[in-house]
Amino acid sequence: MHRTCRPPARARPTRPALVVLLAAALVMAACAGHQSYREATAALAAGQTETGLAKLQQAMAESPGNNEFRRSYFTQRERALDALVHEAETALQRADFGAARQAYARARQHDPGSARAAAGAERVDRAEQLATRLDAAETLAREGRLDAALEQARQVLADEPRQPRAAALMRRWQRLHTEASGKALGLYPQLDAAYRVPVSLSFHQATLGQVLQALKQASGLNYLIERDVRTDLRVTLSVTNKSVDDVLRLLLATHQLERRVLDKDTLLIYPNTPAKAAEYREMVVRHFYLSHADAAKVANVLRTIAKARDVVIDEKLNLVILRDSADVIRLAEKLVATQDLPDPEVVLELEVLEVNANRLLELGLRWPDQISAGVIGSEGIAGQLRLEEFRNRSSELVRLRFNDPLASARLRSQKGDADLLANPRVRVRNRQSAKILIGERVPVITTTTTANVGSSESVSYLDVGLKLEIEPSVSLDDEVAMKIALEVSSILETVTRSTGTQVYRLGTRNTVTSLRVRDGETNVLAGLIQREERRANTGLPGLNEIPLLGKLFGMAQDSDTRTEIVLLITPRIVRNLEPPGAGLLEFLSGTESAVGAAPIQLAPLPPPRPAAATPSATGASK
Repeated sequence: MHRTCRPPARARPTRPALVVLLAAALVMAACAGHQSYREATAALAAGQTETGLAKLQQAMAESPGNNEFRRSYFTQRERALDALVHEAETALQRADFGAARQAYARARQHDPGSARAAAGAERVDRAEQLATRLDAAETLAREGRLDAALEQARQVLADEPRQPRAAALMRRWQRLHTEASGKALGLYPQLDAAYRVPVSLSFHQATLGQVLQALKQASGLNYLIERDVRTDLRVTLSVTNKSVDDVLRLLLATHQLERRVLDKDTLLIYPNTPAKAAEYREMVVRHFYLSHADAAKVANVLRTIAKARDVVIDEKLNLVILRDSADVIRLAEKLVATQDLPDPEVVLELEVLEVNANRLLELGLRWPDQISAGVIGSEGIAGQLRLEEFRNRSSELVRLRFNDPLASARLRSQKGDADLLANPRVRVRNRQSAKILIGERVPVITTTTTANVGSSESVSYLDVGLKLEIEPSVSLDDEVAMKIALEVSSILETVTRSTGTQVYRLGTRNTVTSLRVRDGETNVLAGLIQREERRANTGLPGLNEIPLLGKLFGMAQDSDTRTEIVLLITPRIVRNLEPPGAGLLEFLSGTESAVGAAPIQLAPLPPPRPAAATPSATGASK
């Protein structure tokens, strides 16, 4: 007989022990989760956002089933993202691209899948590239190359229409260019700056071909002549120290010719006829995204002043799309620059004061104002006696009635003051109406009865209280003209009709006026006074009118109620209209037949440098 030796079996925990262990583990995990949540709350309260969010994530991991931890984490994360995005946008506005990029990076650490943070980071890179291009444009402007600087700013605005720096530079450089030369700007390609150097020419009855050949020899300008151009036209010309560009434009304009710039030193010359213009003049499409002006009004200005033909309006985007020649487009840019300006805004500081003062004086003795006598029999009915009672009349049948108490002394003096003050601050745009209501809206029920149908009720609301409507108009000299309508109403009486509906008797005081004040000046509108005085004397007839002693035989009542409305208005201009400058308030716009074209004039040139030779050419007809 063999025995097998086995190691003693380990004691297995019973089912109750497992339940206890599991419950203990859950309790410990829950305690750990609450501890992390408390630490997260303390960190967030101390402004340590990253630490707080990390602790909330730890609390969620320790207590996966706690919905409160999840809700708190996602709420706090969204708040942190909002704060970081706002910080990045503020840094972007002041062109601090490093701080903006860092704020968006922190936002992506909190939420790697945040679309706002990813789009914001791309916007920072784009804004930095545009800023670099604008820096280069400012360098060109400082070197005196306004045409190239304007073209660079125009390209930036085409890429980013809401770029405020590019728009400001565009307006400033347009003004400077217009003030300097009065010339309209064209799109690239443009003639090189070398063709603005002065030349001297003198021709008498020479052919057009000879003059163009002389210009080519003097400046190196290349040209192509359209087949319908007559090169045998006679030209008489004599200029000294004038630029090749100006001389050529004047020569072509006087012979009904037009040009098209092919590159920086080559021109195409063609007849200036509608058919040839339609064939050779390039058309440009320009989008104007407006920030302040109304698209329909701007489009009307472009059709009227710039004679624009193809104009499309997108009211949803506040966009004007224009298709016309480059000259018209340049003219339209100047017109839009004078129209798309922010409206002036003003803050109205208002103080509305309703002063109520009342006085009441009651002094004297109140005597009974009537005494009545009557008889009452055993039946208890006043004025009825049985016959036997009438025959055996006695004093018990007579009843006398007096006021209770028989006499009373009244000694009362009352004075009171009440002030109703409203002090709102309202910011309103120029020529826009601001409305203020301080009071309540009282329902008014209207019953309508229709034959063979029945009756129906409708509810409307009546504004009762203080109603104020102001429309300011800000002028360029920092004065504010205002149209003011003030109404103060109150319910004097509520009347209940037999049908159960209620109607109201209202008391109202109103004024409508117009005034003009300077910025920061306080204007007082007062004098809306309502005063009510009442005097009464009651008592024994005749005796209550005796001087001095009349108070012993009667009572006098004297009341005085006075109400006054005072309105104080102080306008403070937040932003006034900024005129675009003299260069955009008045500029050349071409001729009646060529709107927006360059002016037919010779611009003054600086004197030539001593070392520079002035090219000249002289010719005569054979």
